[in-house]
Amino acid sequence: MVGIFDCIGKGTLIVLVAKLLDQDLSFQAGAAVAVVAGHNWSVYIGFTGGRGISTIIGVMLGFFMWKEMLVSIITIGVMGKLVSGETALWSMLTSLLLPVLAFAIGQSNEIIYMMIALNQLLMLKRLTANWERPVSDYSLLKVMAYRLLWDRDVPVSVSWTSRRPPKDKDRII
Repeated sequence: MVGIFDCIGKGTLIVLVAKLLDQDLSFQAGAAVAVVAGHNWSVYIGFTGGRGISTIIGVMLGFFMWKEMLVSIITIGVMGKLVSGETALWSMLTSLLLPVLAFAIGQSNEIIYMMIALNQLLMLKRLTANWERPVSDYSLLKVMAYRLLWDRDVPVSVSWTSRRPPKDKDRII
């Protein structure tokens, strides 16, 4: 239910409301970027939040970006979940591919710039990791590479998913 709300209630709804209010495309795209940033770094929960994937999918749905959504489903869902069992890397690859695909399809400049901005928000969110301190067992460069590619601080997912949530003293801010 939360994923559906993030997708439809946040991502799609903001675009549709901007369209209903007859806002121009640049405003709609800016609102979409703002809603993903607000989702990723919510002021209500100490500038932490989700990764923004569902909200970005909702934005694409609001803009009727069917071809881009199909590519996202294939790369994240099929290649990521079904073939490799690892969606984090495929989410990042999809994020990098979407602006290129939007350009190739002939989307407007506003949509292309929006997709680039959403990609940058996704990468920044991965690197900041809800302000958690990096795991001390690895160099900062390795941790940042793991966060960017795998959305975790360590190379093996099992050790990452079995860890305990950080205490307040382990947060950067």
